[in-house]
Amino acid sequence: MTGLPYRKAIKSRLPKHWFDELPHTHVALDDAIEQGALFCNMLAELRATHAAQASAASQTDDDSASDSGTAPEGKTAL
Repeated sequence: MTGLPYRKAIKSRLPKHWFDELPHTHVALDDAIEQGALFCNMLAELRATHAAQASAASQTDDDSASDSGTAPEGKTAL
């Protein structure tokens, strides 16, 4: 997701918008909640990215189908 090699994907290099305002107290429960929130934010961004890519691909398919006069599989041409 970051394009960084594994060893360089450290907390200080991750996008700031992935982090919530949760304390890093070194108390196991607090830190687990912080890590869970980080994971949820990363997952939300990944899903949004995939949805945007799918939408763009669908739009490209629709455009090429209307240009060729044929409908994509499963769609009815107007």
